[in-house]
Amino acid sequence: AGGLKPIITLSSDDKLDALRRKLGAPDLLGYNYRANPDQVAEVHRLTGGKGVDIVVNNNGPAGIPADLDSLVPYYGTIFIVGFLAGTSVNWDVGKLLTLIAKTARLQGVTVGSKADFEALNKFQSVYRQPKCCQTKRQKKAVTC
Repeated sequence: AGGLKPIITLSSDDKLDALRRKLGAPDLLGYNYRANPDQVAEVHRLTGGKGVDIVVNNNGPAGIPADLDSLVPYYGTIFIVGFLAGTSVNWDVGKLLTLIAKTARLQGVTVGSKADFEALNKFQSVYRQPKCCQTKRQKKAVTC
């Protein structure tokens, strides 16, 4: 994936194992956030203490302090794409000074509405061309 090494967070080890199998990526990095709720410790463990360049936050403001502490020392970015944990915070907003110390960025991202998602799926179902493959034993193409 272009040199990217994503860290996937899932609610169970079984889901992570299933994703690795589905993608054919046994070395895919990830962790079970229920069993290991300390995001910062897990990110630093998986990156050898370096941190990550990008955090995609779908939990909202409550996760920003851990996201900041998970970033690399300089020029990291946190993308906020959702508010699954709500919009309230229970942390000192002075923590945002970390953005300055790390020369980091906090970026909001819109992902569209449910109607947009449904329209995309409808478009794909109509216009997506099936992938085909053929083996030496088969004379006709089959959907893969």
